[in-house]
Amino acid sequence: SHYVQPMCTPTRGSFMTGRYALRLGFQIGVISTTTRDHLPMTERTLAQELQAAGYRTGLFGKWHLGNSNWKHLPNQRGFDVYAGFYGGGMDF
Repeated sequence: SHYVQPMCTPTRGSFMTGRYALRLGFQIGVISTTTRDHLPMTERTLAQELQAAGYRTGLFGKWHLGNSNWKHLPNQRGFDVYAGFYGGGMDF
């Protein structure tokens, strides 16, 4: 089955975890870079699963899943390499 949200954070969270946005608490909208909201630490990401299987992982572009603490950042959530923005609305 395939389902997406009309905003980036809910869709991104669903893609990264395989869970519905509602289960992640992302049904309202996007995560602001000025809040403490983040992808729940109880959820494993696709990148974490790939790392566990021996793959090297990278993310290039927008994270937009929380950045209020170092443990919420992409390099702590399964990405070996990250280059991009933590929030949205950026011009590339």
